Parts: sequence; C-alpha cells; structure tokens
Amino acid sequence: MRITSLIVVSLMLPTPAAFADIPVVSYPMLSSASVRQQTPFDDLRAEFKLTIPDNDKQIEYWRKYYLADRYHLNIVANNMLPFIPIILKKIKEKKLPAELAIIPMVESCYRVNEGSHKGAIGLWQINAITAVEFELVDEWNYDARLDVLATTDAALNYLKSLYQQFKSWPLAFAAYNVGPSRVKTALKKINYRYDSDFYKLDLPKETLNFVPKILALSQIIKYHEFYDLDYSDHYDELVAVKCSYPIDFRDFILAFSVPLNILKKYNPGFTMFMIPKNKKDCTILIPRSYLGSYQYNPENKLKYVNKTPVYAVQKGDSLTKIAAKFDMSVQYLIEHNQLKSNILQPGQLLHIPPISITMKKYVAYKVKAGDTLYTIARQHDTTANHIMRVNNLKSSVIRANQILQIPQGKQ
Repeated sequence: MRITSLIVVSLMLPTPAAFADIPVVSYPMLSSASVRQQTPFDDLRAEFKLTIPDNDKQIEYWRKYYLADRYHLNIVANNMLPFIPIILKKIKEKKLPAELAIIPMVESCYRVNEGSHKGAIGLWQINAITAVEFELVDEWNYDARLDVLATTDAALNYLKSLYQQFKSWPLAFAAYNVGPSRVKTALKKINYRYDSDFYKLDLPKETLNFVPKILALSQIIKYHEFYDLDYSDHYDELVAVKCSYPIDFRDFILAFSVPLNILKKYNPGFTMFMIPKNKKDCTILIPRSYLGSYQYNPENKLKYVNKTPVYAVQKGDSLTKIAAKFDMSVQYLIEHNQLKSNILQPGQLLHIPPISITMKKYVAYKVKAGDTLYTIARQHDTTANHIMRVNNLKSSVIRANQILQIPQGKQ
C-alpha cells in the first residue's frame, strides 16, 4: 500500500504508563492565527518535503516516547535552535528535504562534542571511514569531524549520494546509520516495493528504530505549537564568520567581546583555539548577538583587531576578570605585560598573548570507555573541577570519544 499524506494523527495514551496523556489533535486546525512569533522551527518546517504515513505504529510509538520525556525533548529542541539557520541554508543550497536537519537530534542531541561507543563523533556522528572518504582530516590542532560546517557539508553530501543510490529516504537514512552495504544485503532478501516494506528488512534494531525516530521528531517539530514545546524565545542564531588567514580566538574576543567558552562550545574542531596556517577560508561560528553593528561584514572588524592585539581596560576590570576572559592565569598576564602593580586604570592597554600560546599547557584528550573526569584528572595531575571549567562542562558526565582539553598540572 502506498504511503498517504498525514491528515490526522491520534495522540491517545499509549500502553506504557510512563507516557503522558496527550489530547487528540486535528492538524488541519493549524492556522497562521494560532502560530506565535516566527521561529527557526517555522522556517524549517516550511521546507519539509517528506510524506509521513499516518498509520505507522513505529512512528507513533517514538512520537509518544519523545513527548513523554518533555524535559529531554525541550533540551534537545533548545540545543537545535541556534544551528537551524546555517544548516537549513546548506540543505536548501543542495536542494534536499529539510527533514535532514532532524538527524542530529537523533544522533547527537545537537551537541557538537558528542561521541559514541562506536567511534563516531560530532553533530552528525561521522565515523572514521566516512571522515576519510569526505576528507575530514584529524590533525593535532584541528579535527574536522568536530567542525560543524565541514561535517554538515559532508553529511549532506553523503545523504544525497545515498538517496541517489536507493531512491528512498528511509533507505538512505538506514544506510547512513548502518552503511549502504548492509542495506543492499537486506534488500536482496525481500521484494521491497514501497517504503511501507521498510520494517521487513533484516537490519539491526538500532537501524529499524533510527528511521521512525527521525520521522517522529519531524512531526513534532512540524506541529511544535500543538505539542507545546518549551523552548527559549531568546535563542541566538549562529553566524559563520569567514577567516582567510591564520587567526587566534583571542582576536574574536577582542573584536566582539564573545566569551572564550562560547567560542569553544561551537568550534571544538580547533583544538588549539586558533586557525592553523595551512587552513584557508575557514569559518568560526559566533552567536549573532555578539556581532553588533558588524552583522554583515564581521571580517572587516577582525582585520582591524588582528593588527592591534591589545585590550583596553574597562571601568570595573581587574586582572582576575581579564585573565578569566582570555582563559589564562593572572601571573601569565602580569609577566607578559611586565606589570609592577595589580592596580589597573580605565583605558590602560594590555597586550594579550595568543590563546594558542597560553594553551601550550593543555592537551587534547579523547575520552575512552570507562573514563571518568576523576580518573582523567589523576592521570594528568590536575583536578576534575578544572577540567570542567576549561571545557565548559555543566556536569561531570562524559562520553566515549568526547574531546577534552586537559590542563597540565594543578591550577
């Protein structure tokens, strides 16, 4: 039977008692009057193209599963918001369905630094084999699998090639998860005519769940008002700032007053917090609110600041505050500027050393299965709290293959 378009989806209480009681919703009731202020979710769903069946029990199960855990769903939705504009732009450029932006919700919960037990890392969970195929290099000072824009391009190109190969998005999603060879082998065993035959394929349970998860979350995002997702109205979309020359994260801090931990959070691929000399036309992601009057030409501000690597002391500043801003010790800042006093005056100029120099006391560490922050700290003669501060961690929970910057020596 051919897949029909979605008309009405029942949200009746499922069998597991953990699922919340959600009323039945008739989707054609959706009107512009019922939609609140335009959000990136609205921009995303406007580009949705996939037809989702209204009688697929697996999609229904996973939709109710996600809605039952509103706390986790809301976290993932808020993680996703800043990325939607840049990812949707790339999807539209490649003329692909916007539902592909849902994949990182399943793969990484839109956490840039996410790692899996199978060795896949990043927003799109790119494994080592796919990384080599798409030339996502892993060097001592740059890991392309943790570069949001590089991996988004690679993942979308890979998905496009899988669709061209299988002529079906469910099969392309499955191949993305388990590999095209495994999907081809499964197809040879049955007479696959329509996507409704997908669950007959001899594929791992994880893969058979992967596809309905994507489609279920697509429905939730499409009708986010009716599901009453609790996301922030004060999201800050990310902007890609192009850099055609080697540059240090210090320059971004000086130019836009963007905190170092924000730069780390969205640009973990640059493990030494600088764009290496051998990289051309790289991009750094910065929340739009930090660009100020340089919304459309932030590169101009960078060129000016790059020639003037100094910080003008502001009223209320102290050496402790400035050192924390650039993630260096007070003593290092004093020695670098040959200060004879801890007293600062507004307007006083301080030379700020490249962050890559101050980070020589740090090493990039890939978390192994069984590691904890405390075991890692003992191995590197530092403390778990300092590792959390350096990596902007909100909890001590870490995952295999996650990349951490480890300070060398107790501080």
